[in-house]
Amino acid sequence: MGVRGLTTFIANRSDAYLRKYKLHDTYLVIDGNSLAANLYQTNRTRNDCFGGDYDKYEKTICKFFDILLQCNITPLIILDGAYEKKKLRTVFERLRNKVKTFEKINSTNQTYHKVFPLFVRELFVEVVLRLGIKVIRCDFEADYELACLARTLNCPVLSYDSDFFVYDVLYIPYVTLELVPHQLTNGFYLPCQLYEMEYFLKAYGGLNKSVVPLLAVLLGNDYINKNVFKDFYASLKLTKRKRLQNAAQRSISSVIKWLQNETYDSAIIKVLSKLPENKKQKAARSIKLVVEGYMCKKSDLLKDLDLNISTNKEVDFSIDTEKLLDQSKDIDALELDLQNSVLEDEDEETDDENSNNSDSDEDFTDLESDVEEEDDSCDVIPSWFKANFRKCLYPPAFMDILARNIYFCTPQLENYSNICSHKICVKIISAFNKILRYEHEQPLVYVARHQVSHLKKYETPACVVNLPTLHTLKDTSKEEAYAYIISILELDDTLMNVLADVPEHWQLYMLAIIYWIKNATPNASYSHVYSVVLCMIVMNEIRPRLNSHKHVAKFLLKYKHRLKVEDSPGISKSALLSSIKKEECIRCYTDLAKYFDMEPKMRQCAKSYDRSILDCFAQFQSSLLHIKYLNVLFTKPFSNCIVTEFYNGTFLYNMCANLEKRTNIDAYIDSLLRPFPAILKCFKTIISTLTTVISGNVVTVETKRRKRKRKRSAKLSVSSDDVHKSEDVKNEECDAVIDENNKFSLLNFV
Repeated sequence: MGVRGLTTFIANRSDAYLRKYKLHDTYLVIDGNSLAANLYQTNRTRNDCFGGDYDKYEKTICKFFDILLQCNITPLIILDGAYEKKKLRTVFERLRNKVKTFEKINSTNQTYHKVFPLFVRELFVEVVLRLGIKVIRCDFEADYELACLARTLNCPVLSYDSDFFVYDVLYIPYVTLELVPHQLTNGFYLPCQLYEMEYFLKAYGGLNKSVVPLLAVLLGNDYINKNVFKDFYASLKLTKRKRLQNAAQRSISSVIKWLQNETYDSAIIKVLSKLPENKKQKAARSIKLVVEGYMCKKSDLLKDLDLNISTNKEVDFSIDTEKLLDQSKDIDALELDLQNSVLEDEDEETDDENSNNSDSDEDFTDLESDVEEEDDSCDVIPSWFKANFRKCLYPPAFMDILARNIYFCTPQLENYSNICSHKICVKIISAFNKILRYEHEQPLVYVARHQVSHLKKYETPACVVNLPTLHTLKDTSKEEAYAYIISILELDDTLMNVLADVPEHWQLYMLAIIYWIKNATPNASYSHVYSVVLCMIVMNEIRPRLNSHKHVAKFLLKYKHRLKVEDSPGISKSALLSSIKKEECIRCYTDLAKYFDMEPKMRQCAKSYDRSILDCFAQFQSSLLHIKYLNVLFTKPFSNCIVTEFYNGTFLYNMCANLEKRTNIDAYIDSLLRPFPAILKCFKTIISTLTTVISGNVVTVETKRRKRKRKRSAKLSVSSDDVHKSEDVKNEECDAVIDENNKFSLLNFV
């Protein structure tokens, strides 16, 4: 992101450009998208290769804002909205790189790659809203609004984007922020490093501030490619090579030294004079667009953030493109030499960007033409929708659909020999298009993985469901919203009767499970379904009951013989969850806790990692995400579900891998949960509820076993951890069962 190579350039000279700073008692304008990504990377205990340990991420987010509060720092979070049209090519390239990165991930190399699970940004927003922190989503890119707000409030920006080295703002690179409060006389502070443009200008003998945005232009950023100015660079000689300095860093240093002797106008004139005549007009427009994007004005977000602050009069800045073009034609010769050196090859980053395969380039050219006619203005969007969007009640994808006629499917860890996991939700995406762009008859363009690790643009099929328009959506009743959602998902109307027996906070998640089972390709297996249900019970019902006992192992050691679990026969479904006692939860969680950790051998052996298990879970995550989007679009007729309360990728992978080894899953579950009758009854009740609507959609996979030479009759067994002694529990209601996985199960009948 940002200006090519500038972050490295500044970091290598941090003593000159950055100063130590004590952050406390101030507003802090936060780049929300950047913070969400960096906080996720901060947590070193996560297992990225399993598709998302969101509960650990949630704790990291909460801890971060607790630390800010301790230092009396008031966070103001600004989030990105829709993608700018001029940035679509960059978005496409990054998406393609993510797909290629995900293809490489396994259990042994996961720490070497930056991998973000599907719900990272959605979860960040949900947690921030729950904490009551001030947060705003911009209609489009947030960088400019971040800079304007920081200038208006005269406070720092927290991000990790080199664009903020070009904005004239106080900037704290996230990597310099120490998240350990230090004591002050009357409070605490966070040590960090602060960038201020004055430091940068002084380091180069009073460089003119007006030419700094030209540095971003000539080096290339998200909106303009460095290759546009290759004729300029052909005349520019690089400074002498320094130790450990590559061509890209020398190029930055050379451009800065050249700009020392130029004004804004003279620099533009000389740059344009080196370009071919047929490219000058377009280059001049691009330069103006980029430079104006760095000129901060008074923030328009003060009202949205409920901040009543008087500000200074903003400074006007105008660029006369035609005048500069005319003057560039009058220059006959231009000497750009700085020192006796020769130009070397351009940096590898630029070369990589232009070495794309022909399929992807051709595909994206078509994509640009699809969005070329779309209007950036949001005049046709109802005011109530804009207000909800800026309050972060809607995902940024909705604005992409409205303003760009495009939808980007976020890459996931999945089986790349199978179709894209998001294909399961095409009918839902098509419904988004029909509601949001009801006046347009053309299909929505969506970009998704194609043929292993390529990207392709697709068009959504026609949505034949009778749906409300964007302007009538807010008048939809709760009952109508239920009906619309069920119709879009192509589920039976009687499903609402089934969901009525489920606790409200489970209904949306259960709806996603049902949709996933009915539409998964290939079909979901019982191992996957049972794992999802068991994980839901553990995350949503068992774990919350353990909050008062952080050290579960010590608690068990002290009170183990006092803990007795009693069944509650004849209990109603509505009271089933409340019947689960804390003691039973502690015992059950102790037995299941091992599934939240990766097996040690898997960290050293990639062969132990089975990506095919993740494929079905990736389809489930996509189903849950898009059904959540559908729910918020219809003003949440179903109670919202936060993914951390239901989903843990490590647990799901381990449990599913375990169940796939069993010849009789039902018997194994009975054996596993028999000491915990209330939990077992809860599990069976949910499975029974699902069975009424998913019969025929779930398959039984072949048991995965290592082949061995047969000496005697095959004997099946389970580990001692999974066999519980009956004397620990008195359960007179449970019938004896034959566990085909346990050769001693016949003793139950003695």
